[in-house]
Amino acid sequence: MDLSRARLQFSSLYTMRFAGSFGFITVLTLLPDYIDALGATGITIGVFVTALELARTIGIVPIAWAGDRYSKRTILLVGLVTSVLAYAAFAVITSIDGFLGARLLQGLGMTGVGLLGLAVIGDLAPASDRANYIGKYNAFRMAGGGLAPLAAGGLFALTGFSTVFVLVAVIMGAVLAAIVLNGLLGAADAFREPASMALFADEGKGEGIASSIGIRSLLWKPGSILAPLLAG
Repeated sequence: MDLSRARLQFSSLYTMRFAGSFGFITVLTLLPDYIDALGATGITIGVFVTALELARTIGIVPIAWAGDRYSKRTILLVGLVTSVLAYAAFAVITSIDGFLGARLLQGLGMTGVGLLGLAVIGDLAPASDRANYIGKYNAFRMAGGGLAPLAAGGLFALTGFSTVFVLVAVIMGAVLAAIVLNGLLGAADAFREPASMALFADEGKGEGIASSIGIRSLLWKPGSILAPLLAG
């Protein structure tokens, strides 16, 4: 692989992870303002949180399966498109139903980007240095989550909801364009690609890696769904 192209590919994936985490924490930061603006009360407040986790729970297994069965890169791009639509929706919603719909889209997009982004990193990274690339990928996730409360809070105070989420959607869209133009997708050659990457030695090899990661992620989801409802 050409070195400059490899750097662009990894940079695109790192930026994608940063933007995804930034968007996730931005919604959490502004959630009280959405509650006030939309007039949500009682259990509806819990549903605002649960909608995201419900979408992520429902999406984990089929998205991971699709990544193993067809192409991780293709499903990753679908997740990116879904995320762009979700954050664009947050910029224009005016009702509780609209917010819940955006949260469902956000959850599905996050699952596709999170699971398949990590899988693609594993595919692209050299085996001898894979942990280093995965570490950088997660570091960008933490950076996005750390910056989001300050940036989102400041922008919201100056401009309101729309500008904040238009910015997130633009970043995700730019990453999507960079990945497509850079040829990371490779749909023609990868439409039936096997999931041959091994992110962790104890996960095994061959097909089913993404599904294995997805099932492991699924195990802790029930609590994240029920807790907001009970608290609301």
